[in-house]
Amino acid sequence: MPKVKQLLLVEDHVQMRDVLKECFEELGFAVDTASSTNEALRMLDRGAYDLVFSDNQFPRFPDSRETSPNQGLELLQWARFEQKYEHTPFILHTADDSPTLKDKVRSLRGIFCAKGASNNFEQILQNALLEHA
Repeated sequence: MPKVKQLLLVEDHVQMRDVLKECFEELGFAVDTASSTNEALRMLDRGAYDLVFSDNQFPRFPDSRETSPNQGLELLQWARFEQKYEHTPFILHTADDSPTLKDKVRSLRGIFCAKGASNNFEQILQNALLEHA
């Protein structure tokens, strides 16, 4: 029996987080969620994730209503400097479609996924896992 893949979902909007979590669980992933930078870093430090799927703009601290831009990009940068996560697929799911952000994500071996596009999440996740196998 194949090992269940562990996915960390970082998203501060409750409805979006619930929809994505359900989608990923239906695809066979075991999903943990975080809604802030600090929460995500604690979970990454304690867990062992096969894949990270993150929004880009969310609070630094739990229970904060103030979102900060590029938090997902900062998490990706952190992950690439941690031996445990340097090769882990990291998908940045964001509404910011700027070429600059796309280039930064790609330079860190991350995968850019635009919000609002008709995304086939199953294909995106499978490709991410294959690329980083």
